[in-house]
Amino acid sequence: MNLKLQRFDYRSSPYERPNQEWVCGRLAEGKPCLVGPGGNGVCRAQSECRPLMKDGRWICTRSDAAGGKCSQGPAPDGSCCNPIPKCSPKPSIRRQRGMLSRYVVAVVVGLLLVLAGGMTGEAVFSPGPLSAAHSELGGCASCHTVSGKGMVAWAHSMFTGGSETSDIQNCLGCHENRGGNPHNQTSAFLAAASEDAAARGGEGGGPLMTRVSAVMGLSVPEADGGGVACRTCHQEHGGHQNDITKMSNSECQACHTTKFNAIGDGHPEFGAYPYLRRTRIAFDHQAHIGKYFVDPNNADKAPGTCRTCHVPDTQGKLMLFAGFDTGCASCHAPFIADKPVEILKLPGMDVDSLIDMEADTGEYPAYAEGEEFQAIGDALMRSDEGYAAARAYIEEEDLDLFDLADIDEDGQKHIENLIWAYKTLIYDILTQGPEAIQERLSAASDADLNQKQVADLMAGLHIDAVSILQQRWFPNLFEEMEAHLDGTAQPMPEDEGEEYELPDGMLEEADWSEGGGWYVEYFTLNYKLTGHGDKFMRDWLRFAVVTNQDEELGASLMDAIGTPKSPGGCVGCHSVDKTDGPGEVNWKSRQPNPSAVGFTDFFHAKHFALIGDKGCSTCHELNPEADYTAGFTDFDNSTFTSNFSPLSQKVCADCHTESVAGNDCTQCHNYHVGEFPPAAVDTKLTAK
Repeated sequence: MNLKLQRFDYRSSPYERPNQEWVCGRLAEGKPCLVGPGGNGVCRAQSECRPLMKDGRWICTRSDAAGGKCSQGPAPDGSCCNPIPKCSPKPSIRRQRGMLSRYVVAVVVGLLLVLAGGMTGEAVFSPGPLSAAHSELGGCASCHTVSGKGMVAWAHSMFTGGSETSDIQNCLGCHENRGGNPHNQTSAFLAAASEDAAARGGEGGGPLMTRVSAVMGLSVPEADGGGVACRTCHQEHGGHQNDITKMSNSECQACHTTKFNAIGDGHPEFGAYPYLRRTRIAFDHQAHIGKYFVDPNNADKAPGTCRTCHVPDTQGKLMLFAGFDTGCASCHAPFIADKPVEILKLPGMDVDSLIDMEADTGEYPAYAEGEEFQAIGDALMRSDEGYAAARAYIEEEDLDLFDLADIDEDGQKHIENLIWAYKTLIYDILTQGPEAIQERLSAASDADLNQKQVADLMAGLHIDAVSILQQRWFPNLFEEMEAHLDGTAQPMPEDEGEEYELPDGMLEEADWSEGGGWYVEYFTLNYKLTGHGDKFMRDWLRFAVVTNQDEELGASLMDAIGTPKSPGGCVGCHSVDKTDGPGEVNWKSRQPNPSAVGFTDFFHAKHFALIGDKGCSTCHELNPEADYTAGFTDFDNSTFTSNFSPLSQKVCADCHTESVAGNDCTQCHNYHVGEFPPAAVDTKLTAK
């Protein structure tokens, strides 16, 4: 049973009114009247009670708290016999505090207005000094668009946040390409990334503050047009030593749909990382390490460790390929230039049948023996309508050019056009020079080639080589072309001519051109590669996949010079990326881009001392089941299988704990992703 120390019923305790502004003047004496003053501070006291008529007599109603019924009782007229003298009501504690607060606010506002109107007004309102990086900014208006618009604008922005978009634009004045959507990515990309992260797992609810914010319904400040406001992550006015880029794990995960506690506690698996695309250089590690390097015949050439071929960049970030001379040349260099590129080869013809039918061809060597069309020569003649129609006819009819006895007049016309196409090509090159090649390749590729591009494709082709070719193939070319252009028929002469033979003792053309370059070998114009990195091959492959706009021509060139079995075998190692539009030949392995910032940063060099005896295989573990080479059968770099198994999240989590290597998100991840080149200063050139 609880013992009450005081009774609070209406008979035993007076009714206190602490919210009223006035109290009885006798409260300080401990004897306030029960009525109390009015709202205007005027005393309303009259008597100690209001007698009540009951059963024909007046009864005293003074409460027990005021002493109970008086001994005199009411007067005969019903009035109380104990009148209360008027008092002077006093302000209540509530009223006094309110008045003091209003006086203080008025004084403070007045002082602020006086200070704000002075020359040091902005300094008075500043919440603190800026960080060292921003310390040179000139005044509040450099960042805050409401600065200088008056106190009303400041107050309005506090509650509406309407200046976020304008303030972001101020930030972007120096920090270009960093505003807008999270991570500078499109909404579609972010949605796909969220789905991918959810599919790879990740649980734990996130850091404590992230969970508290979610319960309280707190959200990330946004700009008017969407996106995350800069001040969400970068808090200024913390002093010169303040690192405004430092972020807690709670701040990082405020937006993430998949939340976790730490890399070792709920972090999603890495998925395919770091193997996000096929390698630019097609190098099958499994085949080389497991097959070629262990071959006794290669014992003196095979590398002993990964470091033979892979070296860190200057930042210690990426592992770069040491280059062809270090990693490949000992095995591959001898085979690169072992066979030439056939540029133009006269097709073999049934000359006897052409003589019998008196074909309008002029002279043609009976000893030509070409059996197929060369891709580069085809590119040079493709714009010739007669040549294009003749080639189409030959392919459709599956015509054997060594047996033309049964062709009809239409077939004869196509053969005549084919022969004149070869003669016209050589004639144009000799009479017009590079302009003829420029015009023909531009028309064939549907691309407007310039002189520099044509010069690169010709690779120093000298007029002497073409002249030798003409003298051996078509000795009377100029006379025949003059008559042909005049419309005069040129029947094939019965004299087939003599087969060209090298003078005794003269070195074979192929042997003489061992160092590379152009040469004519009988009825073929060849180009011999100079070795790895031959510019002729680089330029023609680039022309095939980048400059050329004609898909059929591009496919024809790639079939001839863009396969592992082609001369030089360039594409056997250098992959080609091409989906829609121009493609790219990957002449180099992945190279560091100082301006590029990705989602993940990993510094190889910092981990070298930590990986133990397993070395690189701590993270990069060969997958013997992977069909690596299958990823290079097309031009799509996203369809591939890596030589290595995906990196396990546990490999990182073993060391990255709060007490050891740290587990902050920003140790490995960047928020701003994209190309951020260093700021450049445009200085006008002046001379004194």
